[in-house]
Amino acid sequence: MRPLRFPLAALILCTLLTSCGADKSIPLTTLTGNWSIYNINFAQTKPPIVFDTMGGPITQTGNNLAATFHIQSSCFGNGRTPIPFTGSVNPYNNHFTLNSTSVNGETIVVQGTFSAAKDSFFGNSLTVSGDCTGYLAALTGDDKGAIFNPQGQRLPSLTGTWPPYVNETSSPNMVEQLTQSPTPDTNGDFALAGTVTVTGSPCFTTGTLQSTSFISGTVGQQVILLNDGSTLTATLNAGTVLSLYPGAVSGGNCNGPVDIFLQRLAP
Repeated sequence: MRPLRFPLAALILCTLLTSCGADKSIPLTTLTGNWSIYNINFAQTKPPIVFDTMGGPITQTGNNLAATFHIQSSCFGNGRTPIPFTGSVNPYNNHFTLNSTSVNGETIVVQGTFSAAKDSFFGNSLTVSGDCTGYLAALTGDDKGAIFNPQGQRLPSLTGTWPPYVNETSSPNMVEQLTQSPTPDTNGDFALAGTVTVTGSPCFTTGTLQSTSFISGTVGQQVILLNDGSTLTATLNAGTVLSLYPGAVSGGNCNGPVDIFLQRLAP
């Protein structure tokens, strides 16, 4: 009997190439990271009703997706309410669906298509099911709950050096050395750690971020223990400019409002 050499060779070749007949053009980049979803609006109302941004971590495991988003809307808690999502992504066309759990009787379904680099997406739809007072009351029939043109972007880590914004003229001035956790906690927050140096203040010159500092989507908080024993607490908004606004110092001799704007130091 003739040896089956060719089939065996073909089998070995397929093994070395991982798969036979697979589409090698499929991007292997993971979607895991901190995401912001924006440009969400009820387009068919006049004027359009703006739906606040939402954001937080997306984690990809195979073709399965999990997310924990925070929504700055009274319809979905207080803005710090973690809203779990589950879904999947099609590896051949990057189309995805994310479905939320129910919060106050409201649920959300997001559908869209990720870019080839998987660092952004354009949404086909974002649909709310429920009676979100103040948002859905103006909609009726088939329009109720339909939100169009959501977009998403994977946000870069805040790890790095953040000196004062180029147009910042207020005093004191601050430079931050930040480290962002690569993984979120169960609340969907990425922990922030680091140190700050301050010029222009008669009371403090250095500080250390406390464990309650975090970022989720573009929104978070910084709590900084300063070297005079006072504490700076500020709402954090992250983008091209890192803003600690509104902020306030308490517990020392320089108590009062402090609004700080920083920019990332170019590598």
